[in-house]
Order: sequence, then structure tokens, then C-alpha cells
Amino acid sequence: MIKEKIEIYLLNEKKKDFDYLKDVEKSIEQLSDNYEQYLSNIDIFVNELGVQKSVEESLGDSIDEIKRILKQKLGNMENDNLKFPSDDYITLISRLSEIEEECKEKKKIKLKELNKKTENINVIVTGSISLEILENQSIREELSSIQYEENECKKQEQLNEEINAKISKLHKNQSDYNDFKIYLNGVFESINLHIRLKSDETTQNYYLYHDLENISLNIKDISEGEKNLIAFLFFYFELFEDEKQETIKSNIKTLIIDDPINSFDEANRFYVLELIKKVLKSKFNQIFIFIHSWNDFCDITYRLKGEDHNFYEVYKDHQGTSFLEKFKKVKTPYKKLFQEIYELSRKSQKDIVEEDCYYYHSINSIRRVFEEFLSFKLKNSDLAQKSNQPEIEEVYRKMTGNEMSNNKKIKLGSFLTIINVLSHKPYRAIDVIGSAKFLMRYIEDVDKAHYDAMKD
Repeated sequence: MIKEKIEIYLLNEKKKDFDYLKDVEKSIEQLSDNYEQYLSNIDIFVNELGVQKSVEESLGDSIDEIKRILKQKLGNMENDNLKFPSDDYITLISRLSEIEEECKEKKKIKLKELNKKTENINVIVTGSISLEILENQSIREELSSIQYEENECKKQEQLNEEINAKISKLHKNQSDYNDFKIYLNGVFESINLHIRLKSDETTQNYYLYHDLENISLNIKDISEGEKNLIAFLFFYFELFEDEKQETIKSNIKTLIIDDPINSFDEANRFYVLELIKKVLKSKFNQIFIFIHSWNDFCDITYRLKGEDHNFYEVYKDHQGTSFLEKFKKVKTPYKKLFQEIYELSRKSQKDIVEEDCYYYHSINSIRRVFEEFLSFKLKNSDLAQKSNQPEIEEVYRKMTGNEMSNNKKIKLGSFLTIINVLSHKPYRAIDVIGSAKFLMRYIEDVDKAHYDAMKD
């Protein structure tokens, strides 16, 4: 058993020695090739680079001897008497490396000398030519004439470019406005608006025209909503490369639209709303739309989902500082107001901050929520009025099965007075909070399911 292990060990050691000697053999072959190249170019190294010629040429015999011994050893690894001359090998490698480094250094020095000579020759040639030009009158005059002609040509080229640019701009503007005229008139005809944009071929000016009354119109003759519609349609038209409004202009990366539909009547509002939705589907890098109405916000964001869209609301604290709040789900205008009043109802006297402007618009919100809630319970269009208190008490009786107590009737009367009278004059914050509390209690008593669905 021990003998077998020893034999295995010896075999492994011989294998390592063999592999090492094979690597040495490859190195020797490479050294032999390099040395032969050196000898074949020895005259260049000596005469051109200044390498000192000495006995190095005889190193070839040493290389051949090492190669011979190495070949014998690799052929008979069992012969322990045959030793590889490692010391001679190291000495040979060292000497050949010195020769190689000397050749590289001499070559570097020679190249530097040649580059310096080339630079000197260029300086001499350039100086000679310049001197000849300065001394030759006819050459100087010819050069001056050439320089003048070049400057004149450059001036004419620049002038031509400016004139062509102006011509192109005039053509483009005329073409763009004419295309817009066709587009605008088509839109106005489709929404039954009897205003047209026309052009005077003589003056190249554009003017508004009423197609039923056959009269020209000044800008002051049309309504503010019509002005806004023309302005928005021009803005929309300019977003596209083509007259069919299909290809977005490549230089438009970011789009910002502020309150686009708030100033239109219902007919025009829905048309512009569809244009906004089309813009949102277009391939802009970023689109920012600022909305000042919750109804408009809900209409624009209807069915907008996914990671491509983000929704924010701007709030102000009692010091007037604005901040953004991001939300994922869009609420209906009624639910939005309901939750604001619900949060208000949870406040108390100690929560009131004198500088807080929140309370100044809350009475109107309370009345709007109450009117919306009663619209599903009463037929009367004048809903949240003091004169309708008996009907409101009857809603309470029908929905709860109980008569409203005298105390609640007094609170209801006070509540109706506050949300109608105080919405037009200054009021105390505590009265607003009290009204919010009464409204939430009333809705919870009358329709608990509705109350729970709206507050969360």
C-alpha cells in the first residue's frame, strides 16, 4: 500500500517536471527565433543605431546546446544523471534581455533625432517660402486680390442665405396659416359655430367673418370663450407636422397646458376635452396639465391608468405654503367634497388656527354636499333652503322611521341658516366646524350605507 502511494507521488512529480520543461522548450524556441532576427539585422543595429557589437553572436551555440540537452531530457525523464543546465539557461535569458533593451533604447533615441531633423526642415522650408512671398511684389498683390475676392464671395453667400431664409419663412408662414384657416373653419362648421377665418389675397392678411350675417368681425366682436377656443385650436394645430394632426413635431419634447377647458360653454367644452384626451395619447416625453376644477380633472383623467400617468393635488397650509400630494385613485367631485367635510367634522375648537384660510370656502362646500345628497331624496330643485326644512325633516322620518326631535329640528334650522346666509358674509370657524358635524350626523342617520361608502 505504502509502495503504491510512493510510486503515485513520484509519477506526479515527474509529470510536473515534464510540463515545466515543455514550457521551457517553448521559451527557448522563441528566444532562438528572436536571436536569429537580431543576427540578420546586426549591421543595421550597429551602423544605424550604434549598438556595440561584441561576442553576443556566439550566444547561438549556447542556445543550441540547451535545446539539445532539453530534448534529451524530455525524451528520457527516467535518466536522473541527465540534468537540465538551469544556471546556463538563466544566464542566457538575462544576457539576451540586455541586448533587447539596448536595441529598444537606441531605436528610441534614433527616432527622436530623426523627428527633430524633420521639424527643422519644415521650419526652413516654410520660412523660405514666406520670405520669397514677402520679397516678391507681384505675389503679394496677387494674394491681396485673392483675399479680397474671397471676402466678397463670403459676403454674397451670407446675404443670399439671409434672403433665402426670409423667403422660406414667408412661404412657410403663409402656408401654415392657410392650413390653419382650413382646419379652423372645418372645426367651427362641425360644432355649428358661424365664425370663419378668411384671408385677403391682396394684403395677405387674415380676418374673422360671420358666415350667416356676411359681415367681417373684429376681435372685440367675439366672446371670451370664442377667443379662447381659437387660441387653443391654434396651439393644438401647431403641435403637429401634418394637416391631419397625426405626426407630432419632433422638436416638441415637453408639453404644459394650463386650465384648458374651464372657460368654455358645454358644447365647446366637450370638443376641447376630446382634443386634450387625444394629446394625452400622443407620444410626448412629458405632458403637464394643470386643472382648476375638480369636475374638469375627473373628465380629463377618466380611464387614465397605468404607470404612464401620475395625479397630484396642490394644497396650502394655514401659512399659505403650497405643497403637492400624490394620489392613485381619482375621486368624483361629490366624494372629494364629502371627504373634505368629513375631515372637517372631526376637528374641534383647539384645532382652529386663526391664519388657516381653509374655513373660508368650507361653508360653500358643505352646502354643495348637502344639495347633492338631497337631490336623490327630494323633487324640489331649491333643496338646501330654510323654506324646505319640513321636507328635509320628512326625509329624516322616512329613512330612519323616527320623528326628528325638537333639539335636532332647532339644529337643522340653524344649519340651513348658516350654509345659506353665512356663505355671503364673514363667519366664525367654530360655526363651520359645527355645520360640518351636523351634516355628517344627518347623512349617517338618514343613509348609513351612503355615509360609510363616501367617507372612506
